[in-house]
Amino acid sequence: MEETRNGDQPFVEDGIRGGAKKAGLPPGALVFVGKPADFEPHVEVITYTPEKAEQHEVTTVEEAAVLSKTPGVAWVTLFGIHKAELVGEMGQQFNIHSLLLEDILDTTQRPTSEVFDDMLFFSLKMLKWNDKRRGIAFEQVSFVLGQGHVLLFQDRPGDIFDGLRRRILTGKGNLRTRQGDFLVYRMIDSVVDQYFVAAEKIAHRIEKLESEIMKEPQEAHMTRLLKIKKQLLQMRRTIIPLRDNVGLLERSQHPLIQQETLPYMRDVRDHIKEVIEMLDMYRETVTGLIDLHMSRTSNKMNEVMKVLTVVTSIFIPLSFFTGVYGMNFDNMPELHEKYGYYMLWVVMIVTTSGMLLFFRRKKWL
Repeated sequence: MEETRNGDQPFVEDGIRGGAKKAGLPPGALVFVGKPADFEPHVEVITYTPEKAEQHEVTTVEEAAVLSKTPGVAWVTLFGIHKAELVGEMGQQFNIHSLLLEDILDTTQRPTSEVFDDMLFFSLKMLKWNDKRRGIAFEQVSFVLGQGHVLLFQDRPGDIFDGLRRRILTGKGNLRTRQGDFLVYRMIDSVVDQYFVAAEKIAHRIEKLESEIMKEPQEAHMTRLLKIKKQLLQMRRTIIPLRDNVGLLERSQHPLIQQETLPYMRDVRDHIKEVIEMLDMYRETVTGLIDLHMSRTSNKMNEVMKVLTVVTSIFIPLSFFTGVYGMNFDNMPELHEKYGYYMLWVVMIVTTSGMLLFFRRKKWL
């Protein structure tokens, strides 16, 4: 079985590498790598032809395999991959290589694509903006395109593909008249659309931070800027391999990819390039804001130091006067002057006024 691999470097998120958990195990060992889940995995199947479409809630993988052999296209979705045994059953029923199953179970894996004689494998990261945490949540999504079926493996229930399901079930658009490769394209395109949504959310945060920093820079702003910069870096590391993987599918000349689907693949690759350019632009903006924050903070500190220096300079001669007349010598002529105390105050006030006038003329104040 010939195979072409692309993007097989491990994806690192929050400092966790999938290889650490699989250390010492043989290649193809089915071990789930990711955050534990507390729900029961389940399988959903949608079968469709140009004439009709049906949604099936199956209880076993065998039922899904039987439905995938019906005429038309079968869209089989496994919600929850934390149960490695169930993923292994999917592999047995649909003849998926153990190395592919290993990639499916590793949620820290970088986006990859693999081309076989009888199937195509594709994995990517689905991004969701979390309003509560004001950050981006990453979710592993894997596709297997075979003859007459599309397998979708998701880390958690709930996704962005409900619109596609409705269009298939209601017969809107041209999804039901196309093969499985067009469904894979539409799912990839839906994921890329979410990249734009996440990028726009980050852009809004950057604009808000910029206005706040221009008004009054605070220490919390630097923390938020560094967090945004980290999110942009994670997104970029996630999306760049996807661009290369889509290009690989486009150039593969695989019989499962119809010629009429290739222009759509090129279009989604252009969208991915656009997202990458947006992220690069936002990262430069954040870097500029970090420099601006440091500059504004430094200028603010300089203003404070300037005021303190002026105050210190004013009190130096005053301290000299009070120090001289605070000495305990008996033979000091001015000590017995009737108006000596008042005269000293006049001298100090005149000195202070003269220094302030001098500072203002020098534009130090």
